[in-house]
Amino acid sequence: MYIRKKQPLKITWQAIIRQVVSAPFGKEFQIKKSIVMHPVLIGFRKSYGLPKGEIANWRLGLATGACIHVREYQNYFLVHMDEVDPGISLLDHLRKDAPVVYLAGCGAMASIAGYLLKGSGKALEWGVGGSLFGIITL
Repeated sequence: MYIRKKQPLKITWQAIIRQVVSAPFGKEFQIKKSIVMHPVLIGFRKSYGLPKGEIANWRLGLATGACIHVREYQNYFLVHMDEVDPGISLLDHLRKDAPVVYLAGCGAMASIAGYLLKGSGKALEWGVGGSLFGIITL
């Protein structure tokens, strides 16, 4: 029987973070899981993100208020930096790092407000107004 020797880890999270921080916000890096330890072992916290088929999401806050976001897949991690850590400000995170979600949320909230305040006939107008508000505040 052949027993395969486990390969040593070849890269550190500190090196990955240096590379990610030097790139533009949102630029993704794919890292094989076999060459790096699991992010939770160096202080990343469990988090959430827009579902893209990942097993889990992990984040590490930075002193600047940004964060490193790791999406865990079966054999690799996708790593990028978000401009705003959602643990600091979820609203600012959505506005800066997930603007489509932010705009949809503004429109939906305004539509609900329009329905509650004016009845269903005005919900569309309120929704459009909320979306415009979202665009202006981006």
